[in-house]
Amino acid sequence: MTRRGDFLPLLATIAFNAFNGVALLLTVRDTQSFAEWPLPALALLCLAPALLTSGLAGALAHRFDSARVLQAACAGQILVMALATIGLITGEPVAVIAALCALGAQTAIFAPAAWTLAAETTPVRQGVRGHALIASTIFLAILVAFATADVTSESVALCLLLSTSAFAWLLSRALRTEETQPNSPFTSLNPWRATALSFQAARGSFTVLLALLGIAWFWFYAAVMLTHVAARNLSASPVLHIGLLAAFCTGVALGAVLCVALSARKVEIGLVPFGSIGMSVFALDAAWLAPMAMTAAQAPIRFMLDVLLAGMASGLFVAPLYALVQQRTRPSVRSRVFAANHFVSALLVSAPLALSVAPFELTLRQILLTTALLNAGVALYIYSVAPEFLLRLLAWILVHLIYRLRTQGLAHLPERGPALLICNHVSYMDALVIAAACPRPVRYIMESAIFRIPVLNVIFRGMKAIPVAPAKEAPEVYERAFRTVAEELKRGHLVCIFPEGRLTSDGEVAEFRAGMMRILKETPVPVIPMALSGLWDSMFSRRYSPLWRRRPRRFWPRIRLRISAPIAPSDASLDRLRKAVLALRGDLR
Repeated sequence: MTRRGDFLPLLATIAFNAFNGVALLLTVRDTQSFAEWPLPALALLCLAPALLTSGLAGALAHRFDSARVLQAACAGQILVMALATIGLITGEPVAVIAALCALGAQTAIFAPAAWTLAAETTPVRQGVRGHALIASTIFLAILVAFATADVTSESVALCLLLSTSAFAWLLSRALRTEETQPNSPFTSLNPWRATALSFQAARGSFTVLLALLGIAWFWFYAAVMLTHVAARNLSASPVLHIGLLAAFCTGVALGAVLCVALSARKVEIGLVPFGSIGMSVFALDAAWLAPMAMTAAQAPIRFMLDVLLAGMASGLFVAPLYALVQQRTRPSVRSRVFAANHFVSALLVSAPLALSVAPFELTLRQILLTTALLNAGVALYIYSVAPEFLLRLLAWILVHLIYRLRTQGLAHLPERGPALLICNHVSYMDALVIAAACPRPVRYIMESAIFRIPVLNVIFRGMKAIPVAPAKEAPEVYERAFRTVAEELKRGHLVCIFPEGRLTSDGEVAEFRAGMMRILKETPVPVIPMALSGLWDSMFSRRYSPLWRRRPRRFWPRIRLRISAPIAPSDASLDRLRKAVLALRGDLR
């Protein structure tokens, strides 16, 4: 396992790698030999080899020590910079073009190893913080590269690139890891076959595949902002160019940091739809203002603000997706999954770059409008086939809008693998409160009467809740619920049951029913007691009847969810589990 203290050297290595790659492109663009080459055309030279080597790079990081692969990639970057320096000094364009192509291959090898090491150096529960820092660092490094290119000469830039590449290699030497697959041979040296194997590794979870699509779309969106919004009319307005570039890159960094604050440092995928909405809204507003924003004198502050907020929405969108890939991917295939991510991202980024050098030209308004509409289409597709993202957002908004939720003991929830969660049943909001607090998706067993409540039924279905009815009233529903629970636990999911069997009518914890013991007998898994407090005085409990007497009693009341350590199935009994829940609840109902 990689040492936790390796994260800062890794973060610095990633920053230098991003800086060096962008700075080399800018240095080449500013030379006389490549003065007529637009920056997107130079970037395309890098992306073509990246597409060819992504699959093989994933196999390398899968087969060998990820830290060693990263060190080799950093050493390779030194050679790339040396080749580019020789080509630029001698005026040999073939050497420079070869260096740019080699840079693409080097980046493809670097990326899966770097993201794999990032996943190993940060626990799953802090993954969103680690990936948010990486996303912020990459875009700040890009911004520094553009700013440096504007104030340095060619000779100074080349010396800087050689020295920073060497320094990145020295930093990478501090990294160590033990998560390798020494007995895993190369199944194919064919780049397309290797790429197909990377996607096959990601097929273990459909949600992960959609997360990879979302991450790739983020890079497409960022490429549009950097190549079409920030770089448009560069020669006429360099001040506007740097201003817009700074606005978007800073926005991504701020959005990623905001994601950490809003998600309470857990993987909160409910923020993903929120970010995607912002990406479309601010791109549409920027499209409306685009004709007025072509020069520094005419650029309204609102246009600059739209670019900043679009960057913030992008950071809010992508940080949870990277953390989700870490959380839902087995460590044994993680490097291949990140290789698949790099391939799709490079493929999508090629589109806006190719559009920049196309013989026809679209207006900035047309590009932004198309991007906003495509973003909405991609988001609708993802949320329609995987409603977990959108439902998580609804649960997060509902719970945090109505209550001040405090949690204790989230660390007791397993990062992977099955467990049976048990909790007291106080209100109709219980499942939503647990969903808003738990970093992993949970399958709920609930009364069929509650499951059928209008509006909430849509959320419960999307959360894959399992309706259950008394055996005497609906034996078919009763037996189907137990079969479904066994299947979900065998798949490694979390299942939550309210063992009282019904909502409390007096605020106390009723006797537990025996159905829970049948679950443990058929599928022995750890049992995790939980308790909700503060919901009995809520309008969603049965304290106030009839229905018209149910109104908010307090403004933004404080509620609590407490979780205790798992209990082995062999040690579980109805009496012991009920006492554990009572102890967690305390005196507050």
